[in-house]
Formats: sequence, structure tokens, C-alpha cells
Amino acid sequence: MVHAASISGHIGALVDGAANLDPGQWGKTTNEEHSERGVGNWPGVTTNIKPPNSTLKLYGGAAFERVMHEFCFATYSIECSQVSREKVRITSFNRITPIS
Repeated sequence: MVHAASISGHIGALVDGAANLDPGQWGKTTNEEHSERGVGNWPGVTTNIKPPNSTLKLYGGAAFERVMHEFCFATYSIECSQVSREKVRITSFNRITPIS
């Protein structure tokens, strides 16, 4: 309730485009976000992902950008199995439906 009351006191400034909320008070580090999420690591990722600015307390657009970087790092770290050209050709051919 205190959080909502504090933010609502700044609504006028936020609507005008000023974001003078204190990141140290309202922002979260990557580790804090992970602990509140309660999910653990990204699914299928075995390495520890640390995006840029992971130790800074961020909120809003900056926090969104950080989680997008984290998502990219996570997806690039997943190892995919090799698929042969023959398997791709057969799979693609089986999905073609004749025109009626």
C-alpha cells in the first residue's frame, strides 16, 4: 500500500515525462528479480546468465531492456541438436498439401 501511495504521488510528474523516482528505492537488480520470480534459471539453460548492468537497481524501460538482453543471452546459449538437410526436406515435403 505504501508503494502504491508513493507512486501515485508522482503520477503528475510521470505523465509530464519526468521520471524522478529513486532507482535505489524502487529498482531491482537481476538477482532480486530472479528471487522474486521463484522460477530459477531459464528453461533449458545450464549456464549462469548475467546481462549487462545486472548489479544495478533498474526499473521501467531500463529493466525491460536488461531482461531482453538476458533473454537473448539465454536463447543463444541453448544448444540445439543437428538436423540433416534430408530431414528438413522430408518434413517440408510432408507438410505440402495438394490444391483442391
